[in-house]
Amino acid sequence: MGPTWVIARALREQRHRLKAQPEAAAAAYQPSALADLDDDTLTQTTAPLEALMGKVTADQMLRHAADLVGGARARTHGDKARNMANIGRLWSAYLTNALDQPVALDGTDVALLMAIMKAARTQAGDHNFDDYVDLAGYGAVAGEVAETDRAEILPDTGASE
Repeated sequence: MGPTWVIARALREQRHRLKAQPEAAAAAYQPSALADLDDDTLTQTTAPLEALMGKVTADQMLRHAADLVGGARARTHGDKARNMANIGRLWSAYLTNALDQPVALDGTDVALLMAIMKAARTQAGDHNFDDYVDLAGYGAVAGEVAETDRAEILPDTGASE
C-alpha cells in the first residue's frame, strides 16, 4: 500500500466525516497527522481538505496553484514553455491528420485549451477543488508562455532597464 493510496483513503474518510457531521469533523481535523509527508504531498493533500470545510479564499487558491506550477508540477513535467510547445506540436499533428487540413497550435494555445477543459469539468459531477486550482494554474502558464514567446519575437531596442 503506497503513500498515494493512503492519502486517497484518508481524503475519502475525511470527506465522509465532513458530510455526515461537518462541525465535529472540522473540530477533529488534525493537520499534524500529515506532518510526516513531504511539503509537496502535504500541500496537495491539505488544500482539498480545507476546501471541503469551506475555508479557502481566492488568494489561498492562487497561492496553491502557484506552488504547484512552480514546485511539484515543474519537477514532474519540466519546463512549462517547452512542455506546452511539445504538446502543441503533437496535438497539431493529430488535428492536421484528423481534419485533413493544417492546424498549428503553440504552447499558449495548449495552456488555454487546458484551462478551458478545467472550466468544462466544473459543469458536471461533484464540486472538485482541484479543477479551480488547475484552471488558475493553466491560466498563469498560458500568460507566462505568451509573455516568453512575445519577448522572443520583439526586436531588441537597446534600451536598458
